[in-house]
Amino acid sequence: MKKQKNPWVFPTVRILVNIAYYFVSFICLLVLGFGIFKVAASRFVNESPDHSFTSVGVPVEWTTPERKVETKAPVLTRVSLVQKKEKGTLHVPIWSAAGGVYLLSQALGLGSAIALLYLLRKIFKSLNINSPFSPSNVRRISAMGFLLIAQDLLGLGVELVLRPLVKPYVTQLSATNLLKDVTFNTFEIHPNLEGAWFLGLILLAIAQVYRRGIELQAENELTV
Repeated sequence: MKKQKNPWVFPTVRILVNIAYYFVSFICLLVLGFGIFKVAASRFVNESPDHSFTSVGVPVEWTTPERKVETKAPVLTRVSLVQKKEKGTLHVPIWSAAGGVYLLSQALGLGSAIALLYLLRKIFKSLNINSPFSPSNVRRISAMGFLLIAQDLLGLGVELVLRPLVKPYVTQLSATNLLKDVTFNTFEIHPNLEGAWFLGLILLAIAQVYRRGIELQAENELTV
């Protein structure tokens, strides 16, 4: 039998995946716990100076009147910058429909992150370097692919749902000097749930290749 090169690589990767799983799970649970505490505390706090306990921040972008900045002479090359968009956080009441939808989407995002690492950990835990093909790992790889695609679909769905819910708040801001010349149509909502859908498709393809490897392994065992 041919001696395996670098036998330490696979156990090391398995340990790193376990560490990443427990670390990310701990961070996600802390964030989730803080979110639950914040929601509960908001019932007893009428108002706070920075609205930290009575509102939730939704990441947004908005189009501003075009502003062009150019370098002036003497320079070797003229450089210009056209500013079209600005980023910010729209704070909405935590017990509003918009706040509830955003908090729910973030909880689902954290759950999917833990699920991805859990599946990856199970793959490495059950993987045998001498016989790497396992039917259970085909299901896990497929599940990871579907989860990544679902994250993108969730982000798109949350954006579509949040848009009409935040309209009253944007209209209220537009009526003041806080966001002069900004209308609701220039607003874009970014729920921070962008998954790698392309990577998800690749994982689904790998799962099919993996499945074919299992079939070839079974045929080879029968031949021997």
